[in-house]
Amino acid sequence: SKLNPRLNFDPQAVIRQLENVRADIEGNYQVLLYLRGEKSIYDSEQKRELNLTLIDFDHPENNLYHVTDEWSYTNGRHTNRADAVFLINGIPIAIVEAKGAKKSDGIEHGLTQVRRYHRETPELVTAPQVWDVTHFHDFYYGGTWSLDRKNLFKWKDDESFESRVKSFFDRPRLLSLLRDYI
Repeated sequence: SKLNPRLNFDPQAVIRQLENVRADIEGNYQVLLYLRGEKSIYDSEQKRELNLTLIDFDHPENNLYHVTDEWSYTNGRHTNRADAVFLINGIPIAIVEAKGAKKSDGIEHGLTQVRRYHRETPELVTAPQVWDVTHFHDFYYGGTWSLDRKNLFKWKDDESFESRVKSFFDRPRLLSLLRDYI
């Protein structure tokens, strides 16, 4: 792997480790440790555990960034679909719920949806570290497992809605959020 040139490991083993964390706040924390490079993987050639890099925080251009719309997840009992998911190097980092301008209380509706995801498909929200809800021109965010309205923060960019979204998801700023503030 480009981010781990000194390691000899099976990428599928890393995927299995990430998929096998508990589908709760503890699993979310374990994923955060992986993202921050604080977890290790066994290197068969060196015959020891070595820290694994999943995100290059110092060189944002070394990461791959993707955005999906309508990310669906089913766990066999329930299926939920997030409006958008932001990924870095294939790992879901942020879930976005975008509510239409005609909804009377879109922010509350988005919060209710995210709470339902936690209840019905906690696997969907295990890897992402933040979630956002947008409504017309408002943009709020919170830690993935912080579901109280008091833990929902308004993004303070005073420009347009487009500017709010772009500044929140600015690559160096998003990486700093993951590394330093969660």
